[in-house]
Amino acid sequence: MARGAVADVSASVLTTLAGALLVGSGCGQSKPSPVQRARALIEGEAEKIWRVAHPTVLKYEALAFDGSEQTAKGHKLKFTFAWDKKDAEPKHRMTLAFQFNAEGSLADQDVEDVIQIVSDDSLVKPFLVANVGSAPLREELKKLIDALPPGADDELKRLVDQKLSARGLVALWLKYRERHPAR
Repeated sequence: MARGAVADVSASVLTTLAGALLVGSGCGQSKPSPVQRARALIEGEAEKIWRVAHPTVLKYEALAFDGSEQTAKGHKLKFTFAWDKKDAEPKHRMTLAFQFNAEGSLADQDVEDVIQIVSDDSLVKPFLVANVGSAPLREELKKLIDALPPGADDELKRLVDQKLSARGLVALWLKYRERHPAR
């Protein structure tokens, strides 16, 4: 092998190794965009969101990200949840839009305005049944928030004691998970 070819191969190997080290150490990775952070939060909590929206449906199947749009308040992300009520019935779909601020966070968002129902083809409106039976979610949230150290997240402590709709409770759950990710 000629001396120039050896130098080219050596430079290529060194470049590959340096790139692998940067990626492995996190130095080569960029911070997720606001939309990526918001999307990850919703995707991570999709089943809980769906279970509160349609608590009588037994079989959750899929979540699809339908895109995002920039709004005056930040970013609106749309997701479609799909399920079958029974094996013989066709799939049902519910599309929800989630409003995040420009940083991809729920900070400064009114919990009652975070979730909008875009469409739903089921017989029961999303969150309708949950408005009656949302006590378990409220109790779970209250225990988690009450366990926070004194002075931590006063906003969440104030909100959990308010009379919120099921949509508001889900938004409060998302705010809690955003600030205190599951370990």
